[in-house]
Amino acid sequence: MALKPLKNGQYKITTRAQAKEALQLMLEKEQAVSELEEKHGIKEMKQDAVELKKAATAYMDEKDITALEFPGKVAKLIRGVDEIWINTREDLRRIPAAAGARTLRSILSREMWMQITKRVVDPEKLDDAVARGDISEDEISDALYEKPRAAYVRVFDD
Repeated sequence: MALKPLKNGQYKITTRAQAKEALQLMLEKEQAVSELEEKHGIKEMKQDAVELKKAATAYMDEKDITALEFPGKVAKLIRGVDEIWINTREDLRRIPAAAGARTLRSILSREMWMQITKRVVDPEKLDDAVARGDISEDEISDALYEKPRAAYVRVFDD
C-alpha cells in the first residue's frame, strides 16, 4: 500500500501499518537528502555561508559599518539589546551593571513595588515544604494543573 499525499501536501494515516510505512518512508527520504547533500557538497556550502556571514558581521561591527549595499541587496548591521531590570540586590551582584546602578526595589515605594511585581510559586520551596511535612501533596493537589504537550515521534537507532 503506497501512501499518497492529500491535495494540500499532507498525509492522513488511518492504520498502524500506514504509520509504520510513513516512518520508514520518512527515514528513507532523510537518508536520500543526506546522501545528496554529501554528494554535492551542500553541507560544506551551508557551513561556508554561515562562516562568511559571521566574518562579514564581525567586520561591520568592528568598523561600525551600519549598512553595505551590493547589486540588488543591502546588508544592515543590527545591534540589539536585551533589557534586564535590576530588581534586587542579588540581581545587582549577578548582572554586570554600570557604576552607580541601583535596584528598582530601592527606587520604588513598597506600594508601587507590590503593584508592578507578581509573586509566583517557587517549585523547590514547595517541594521542600512537602518533604518537611508542613503541607501534604493531597492538600495542594487541587491547585496543580498539568497541561499536556503536543505528542511527537522520535526515531532512534537500534
